[in-house]
Amino acid sequence: MKKIYLILFLFCGVAISNAQNANIKTAESNVSISDEAQVLQKCLDFPGIQQYFPKDADGSFLQANILQVPTAFNPSIEVTKFDQPINFMGRSFVSNHEADAFLIFKEFTVVEAKASVVFDLFYNYKTTPAAYTVTVELIKSGADWNYASKSMTELTITN
Repeated sequence: MKKIYLILFLFCGVAISNAQNANIKTAESNVSISDEAQVLQKCLDFPGIQQYFPKDADGSFLQANILQVPTAFNPSIEVTKFDQPINFMGRSFVSNHEADAFLIFKEFTVVEAKASVVFDLFYNYKTTPAAYTVTVELIKSGADWNYASKSMTELTITN
């Protein structure tokens, strides 16, 4: 019985450790939370996706949502969209159809002065779901992150 508890304890420890670092790759000594925030902000401000964020009845943009799976961002990361903090959400938020649009980051790698990011933007999720995959490569120049390359591809969603 002690072996079962020990194995269970070790498995939980590994799972928690992996969840804390899920899909965010950084060079610990060279990349700050500020750099990660700037890269994430640059992704949220990607020109091609702005029209897909939902609006309320008066035309104001609603709070932007990021699903924390498979990439989990540090809770202390400070980014905003439409003058509102980002809503970092779990799977239940999506499965309960509480969000009409959200982003899922599949890759978020920041190493020294380079960043590579791949994310999906889902929109019209409550009615006729549609999505795009966005891929960006960023280079840091001084204090600013600039696009080195970027692309946006429509996804086919099947029910």
